[in-house]
Amino acid sequence: MGILCEVPFSTVDRVGRRQPGFSVVLSRKELVQLWAGLWQPPALPTIDFSRSCLVAAFMGEQPTGGYSVTITRIQAYERQVLVDLMVKKPAEDDPVPLVATFPGHLVEAPLDALPRGDVQFLFRGQEGPLGQLEVSL
Repeated sequence: MGILCEVPFSTVDRVGRRQPGFSVVLSRKELVQLWAGLWQPPALPTIDFSRSCLVAAFMGEQPTGGYSVTITRIQAYERQVLVDLMVKKPAEDDPVPLVATFPGHLVEAPLDALPRGDVQFLFRGQEGPLGQLEVSL
């Protein structure tokens, strides 16, 4: 099963939520629901869901600063979309702010670069699989 394409994407925001997890948002209604669960959400972004979708990764509530999650690459295959993440955690001796944080990364990706039908989104970090979602595109 060879790669169909590298999927271009752009950052929408770096906001998080209390619970860790992943999301693929395909409509304004889903976006409003996702936004309602974010920690101190900014203004709702304008996304043309006839052309794009939103892909999001959340680490959940973390006890200090120094944590982050970044979507680094999205690759489309015949029935799968692989989402690579860079997950960072502070080392024990790293100086970090002593305040709870909510790391997240939300990106916009074009629908025409993604496979159609029932698609499995696989999210993976440096150490392997982190989660998956079944999505109908």
